[in-house]
Amino acid sequence: MELTKITDDLYRTEAIPTRKMMLQVVGDGVLTIWLSVDGEAYSQWKTQQVMGSAVAVLDLPLEGMMYAEVRTCNEPTIILL
Repeated sequence: MELTKITDDLYRTEAIPTRKMMLQVVGDGVLTIWLSVDGEAYSQWKTQQVMGSAVAVLDLPLEGMMYAEVRTCNEPTIILL
């Protein structure tokens, strides 16, 4: 997944179509998943603390969009499994 640095401590992925998926974050910080049903307005769906590595299992509705944000002081690695 493409990762963009938004501020000194905030990183964001590109928006992707929703489905059942697993997302792995390697790093330390707070993972937030943002969800949209129309691809325009996003709302916070899930927040999870990450210490070293974490896997989020996402059972999202079809025909929507989502992106992930990680608030951390070091650039994380985000992998779509």
